[in-house]
Amino acid sequence: MKWIKGMVALASVAVLMVYSNCGGGSDPAPPVTDVQLEKLRGTWVIQSVTGQGTNRTSEYPGFSLTFTGTNGNTTFNYTAANRPALSPWPPSGTFTFDTETPESSITRNDPSDPIDVSYEVTATQLTLEFNYQGGGFTRPRVVEGDWTFTFTKQ
Repeated sequence: MKWIKGMVALASVAVLMVYSNCGGGSDPAPPVTDVQLEKLRGTWVIQSVTGQGTNRTSEYPGFSLTFTGTNGNTTFNYTAANRPALSPWPPSGTFTFDTETPESSITRNDPSDPIDVSYEVTATQLTLEFNYQGGGFTRPRVVEGDWTFTFTKQ
């Protein structure tokens, strides 16, 4: 009888040990592109613009970019509102995240030539930097060169 009680106690301890090692499990981390899209998604209003080495903020009153997209996709949309007629931004388009550095680089899928855009984003500020060499929607020489756009979240 003592032997059976000992076996039952040992079995109970073994079962408790097995179940105590079973964690509650956690959800896997979302893909980096989903996290970054969540940071970019929404409307961003211009704070400052530097183009071709000159402060061009006064040429962009009311300019804003709106980023949209669905988590899990690879291509996302943007819309540029209140842009000047001569701008390195088309009225709308798509972008993808860089596969190696999605936390800091996107590719703007312009009709004539993709443009690599470096970005920094926080909850309230977005900075975009790129070199524009022209395209089919504007006079290239007027806006070609290095650009930096800084936005605040609307």
